[in-house]
Amino acid sequence: MRKIAILILMGQALWAVEKGDLGYDYLRIPPSVNGYLFMYSMVAYPHGADILNYNPAMMSEREADFAVSSYVAGVKLGSLSLSSGGKWGLSLFYLTSGTMDKMDENGQVIGSFSTNHLAIGAARKEKLRERMDVGASFKLLYQGIDGYSSFALAFDLGISYLPGREGLTLGASIRNLGYELKPFVDERAMLPTELLLGAVYEMSSLTLGAGISSSLDQPFALSLTGMWSPSPFLEVGLGYTTERSDLKTGGERDILNGLSAGFKASVKGIRVGYSYTPFGDFGDIHTLSLGYSFAR
Repeated sequence: MRKIAILILMGQALWAVEKGDLGYDYLRIPPSVNGYLFMYSMVAYPHGADILNYNPAMMSEREADFAVSSYVAGVKLGSLSLSSGGKWGLSLFYLTSGTMDKMDENGQVIGSFSTNHLAIGAARKEKLRERMDVGASFKLLYQGIDGYSSFALAFDLGISYLPGREGLTLGASIRNLGYELKPFVDERAMLPTELLLGAVYEMSSLTLGAGISSSLDQPFALSLTGMWSPSPFLEVGLGYTTERSDLKTGGERDILNGLSAGFKASVKGIRVGYSYTPFGDFGDIHTLSLGYSFAR
């Protein structure tokens, strides 16, 4: 508990520093299939090591999760999460744009460049009460764009609670609370800090999730999730968030903005998942995940 308290105090001190424009917005991109399906209610979803990216207080088993995504505009990203069994965890998130044309003010191609983004995290969980856990993660952040680079430190602080009703889990976290150590040029950027609140209710063959997100630079957002398990080895589900519902391009696909659909299959501790997220006329997001539970 002493280590958790120190991290909280350090996070509060860093937040008091004056901030510039928003940066490191890639930290808001869901890193896994679970992230797209459950969105903000991930803070209360007690399955998978990828919970480290949302609420370190929810770590439960010895498990590992790996995911890759084909994002819009040719962007590629990957994530790796490891949980030691409910106490310690490690996470890695990587995003790259690939090579893009560099143009001058007249629109002429004068070369090429790429952007790369990285987040490396270490997490710790402690039991606060019989039904309540707390957790914190410390992250090193990097951004590289056309020869320029920046570095930052960030913290995630989370709490989970079991109210006593079987299958119901509540969670909350503050993500990306931190400070930019080295800016691209002069002015330091503020991090995309957000507060997440969520609840997940697991019944015999149905899992429901609801969550909210609040941040300084974006409007209040809501997410809803429904997962159905037709067999012990398979789950199919649909998620919705208001975050992308106002993204309008004038195309017929605008009606699908905010939706994600996918499935998860598991056998003998091995988990495979896929999610599909339409992004209007910008394209589609396809995410694949592979996980393994060492507790089996």
